[in-house]
Amino acid sequence: SPTAGTASGGPRCPRPGPEDEALLSGLAADGAGGLWAVGVAYGEQGEGRPLAEHRDGAAWRSVPAPHTAGRGEALDGVTALAPDDVWAVGASSPPDGTGTRPLVLHWDGAAWTREEVPDVAGQPHAVTGDGAGGVWAVGEREDATTPAFSLHRDAHGTWRLVPPADGAAGEGASFFDVTRVPGASPGGPALWAVGSTLPRLDPPWRPVVQGYGIRGPGA
Repeated sequence: SPTAGTASGGPRCPRPGPEDEALLSGLAADGAGGLWAVGVAYGEQGEGRPLAEHRDGAAWRSVPAPHTAGRGEALDGVTALAPDDVWAVGASSPPDGTGTRPLVLHWDGAAWTREEVPDVAGQPHAVTGDGAGGVWAVGEREDATTPAFSLHRDAHGTWRLVPPADGAAGEGASFFDVTRVPGASPGGPALWAVGSTLPRLDPPWRPVVQGYGIRGPGA
């Protein structure tokens, strides 16, 4: 049997992804033996499109994901709350690379669909459920002089932009991951996000950790 710090034996999985150039950056288990991997696939002209791969316990298959023609799009993070409730986040950019906007996709057990989210110049890197029917996505803005951002979807399906707490409100702040804390004490942070900040845009980078209550960021 596998031991800590070693890879388990067994048959190799087929390489997920199409034959053209691609990379995977996010992985999540759906709680029913399935896995989702997300990333980006590049066409002949170098344009990126969202890549979603699913493993049902025996084999990988590519699952079509929405793509806006004329834009470079990539998925960075994914979370699976259930086999029919999977969220993936990333970026959608025009050919010149400016004007990046959040890309948020949802899998309902049958197909991926695009979510309409607040219009903010930037991209989320990670996503998680909050245990109360909501979803949080965290990331960075396109303008390095502005603070990190968080997007929250409540249990009714409404998205909103959430201002960061003071520690992540500085220049060059970015969030790269977020996780829920099951059984968090009442009034305490139910989620934590991590990232970095670059005060006055002058190295060195400094770590940022931010706690969130269900209603918004906290200490």
